[in-house]
Amino acid sequence: MKAILLFIGISLCTYTSFAQVKHAATATVKVYGNCNQCKTAIEKAANSKHSQAVWNSDNQTAVITYDSTRTTLNTVLKQIALAGYDNEQFLAPQNVYAQLPACCQYTRVAKKASLPETEEHSAHTTTSSATIPAHALGAVADAYFAMKNALVAGNSSQAAVEANRLQQAIEQVAMAQLAQEQHMAWMKAGKDLAASAAVIASVKDIDKQRMALAQLSTHLYPVIKAGGIGRPVYYQHCPMYNDGADWFSTEKAIKNPYYGNQMLTCGKTTETIQ
Repeated sequence: MKAILLFIGISLCTYTSFAQVKHAATATVKVYGNCNQCKTAIEKAANSKHSQAVWNSDNQTAVITYDSTRTTLNTVLKQIALAGYDNEQFLAPQNVYAQLPACCQYTRVAKKASLPETEEHSAHTTTSSATIPAHALGAVADAYFAMKNALVAGNSSQAAVEANRLQQAIEQVAMAQLAQEQHMAWMKAGKDLAASAAVIASVKDIDKQRMALAQLSTHLYPVIKAGGIGRPVYYQHCPMYNDGADWFSTEKAIKNPYYGNQMLTCGKTTETIQ
């Protein structure tokens, strides 16, 4: 009888905890771990005002409930990975995994990106017609450059539109397709990149948008430096804006996004990343 009451009590507590999450969306995802100590750590990493998780050691899955208007599944999974636990979307940093208790050091499963469909059929295509697979950060880069160009032109409305597109691209990055070093750099920078993009998307004040671009570019640098974007990109610097600010460009000619037509050519290329 006591066991039944205990089970009911635990179930009610779990239900009450999930009921507190507004606009709840639920997903069942693979999260690697071994024991009850893992369970405590995984659930602690996932649980917040906007998300809750219950992890099952038998099948190594977590049922994650989150407020879809305030956070995303990927955000929750990132926090779990940063606590040391590999999952469907993110790999834990090696140094964090190494610091887990011995009982929690699960067998890591190598993750490989799926081959693009064009590669699977490469034997039936000629070199001239083969398609080069897009870089995993291609959509992020495209949206960034469009947003930056809108600020060069002094068009705050268009910058907001492109920043919104950038937010979506950040959310949809296929982490498994990034090389290990760039994967880790993205995990560290992703949240800050999304926050800066959100500022540019939500305000119409071009001065505030340009300030957010400077922050965004600083956060983006280690990501691009770690693995590029599949094409040459120029890292450029303006010494005048806010005691110095940087940005990325697809062309070597300087077109300053912080001053636009006021000082369009102010700045220099400090690095070329292939």
